Amino acid sequence: MPCKEVFLISKNPKEQNVKLSYLSFSAALMILALQSNPDVTAASDWPQLRGPNRNGTACHTADIHESSRLEIDWMRALGVGGYSSVVVADGRACTTFSDGKNDYAIALDAATGKERWRFRLDRAFPGRNGADTGPLSTPAIADGNVYALSPYGSFYAIRLSDGKQVWSLNIEDAFGGRRPEFGFTSSPLVADGTLFLQVGGRHKNTLVALDVASGEMRWSRYVDWVEYSSPALLSLDGVSQVVVRTNSHVFAVAPETGAMLWDRKLALGQQTHPTPFALSGNEVFVAGFDGSVLLRVKRRQGTKMAVEEVWKSRDLRGNFSEPVLFDGHIYGYSGVFLTCVDAQTGKKVWKSRQPGDGSLILINEHLLVLDSGGTLHLANATPEGYREQTSLRIFSGRSVTPPSFAQGSIFVRSLNGIARVSIAD
Repeated sequence: MPCKEVFLISKNPKEQNVKLSYLSFSAALMILALQSNPDVTAASDWPQLRGPNRNGTACHTADIHESSRLEIDWMRALGVGGYSSVVVADGRACTTFSDGKNDYAIALDAATGKERWRFRLDRAFPGRNGADTGPLSTPAIADGNVYALSPYGSFYAIRLSDGKQVWSLNIEDAFGGRRPEFGFTSSPLVADGTLFLQVGGRHKNTLVALDVASGEMRWSRYVDWVEYSSPALLSLDGVSQVVVRTNSHVFAVAPETGAMLWDRKLALGQQTHPTPFALSGNEVFVAGFDGSVLLRVKRRQGTKMAVEEVWKSRDLRGNFSEPVLFDGHIYGYSGVFLTCVDAQTGKKVWKSRQPGDGSLILINEHLLVLDSGGTLHLANATPEGYREQTSLRIFSGRSVTPPSFAQGSIFVRSLNGIARVSIAD
């Protein structure tokens, strides 16, 4: 991964005396990365769901001052529907959308918004029960390819440079995946030549590991239905593991072999798409429609690990937006209310009607929220309450997708539009 995660949740004075601030440490990592890697743009990419570390947090910093404002660099129409967020790497901004007849993956020039290619994924997936027409899964960019999943289960490796197909499969046919009501939504995770995808198959195929070059299956594990969740690669108690949220469980496996490391039953609601993320060296946070939970994972003898509940809260729940962590606090949604929770205790610190229902990411010490009406908000991440710095109306239509931050700019989309936005003085 292009940067490391730093977790600061301790309130112990002795630990506070020796820890570095999140921002200064991230800046130091950024400088080291640029000095040691000639490909300096890689450190500022947003190549997958929820960013470089799959936790909704930008690895590189932005120059944000009290006088900073938001400016639109470019904006263009994008079909009639689609929930996929924008992934950015190698100068390309990619997402998926529907034109009403077909669903597509598309690559735009990240600097100008000019279309470079589009690739037909499948026939259009129709809206139902309040949902709009269009694909839901966010693609991933890795190893020169875009990996994209259609709601019908068609999965493609597409060459990033020219949009040509490298390989394909259908997860219903190949793995017995059970299509959820709103279509397949899981976003692929790529690490060290392996692609991990939650397919919810009936024959120990809840999670499959594929060779990125060929699509051939390396291993598969577990039996449980998956609706709208995606896997995460975490290091917990020093052990690298793929952590998976299903409808009724959260479990972890070794990325190389798929060997089971731990498993725990959860009751956090089904129709959600949370991505687990780490809060400290051995703690993992999982959100759900009915609540959220913090688990502590510890190594024990052999390959198995022990897992215990630290706290459970109903103050982060009932919203498809996924939370972020900063300086000992978790920021996310409880219904339509933006909420701050103490990461050590799970207790609510504040709840705000502003900026309204939306989705968020973290840049430096700032929350970046795209509300459902299409307005982008920049606010301080502070336990003192919601403190908005600036905002800008981007779209006139409905927006349900979190922002992305890459190459010093913000990428946002609505159901039928996409834009690049700068933070200016």
